Amino acid sequence: MRRAFVSDCEGPISKNDNAFELAAHYIPRGDRFFTVVSRYDDLLSSLK
Repeated sequence: MRRAFVSDCEGPISKNDNAFELAAHYIPRGDRFFTVVSRYDDLLSSLK
């Protein structure tokens, strides 16, 4: 049987913030964009 490990590259498995780093690299001003979206996501999750 073949096994595969699939991860979203976040959480305790990864020490880096890969989503932030990818956004900063590939999107103009992606670091700022990711920070704003992340804060908005935090706000939405606190309202549930």
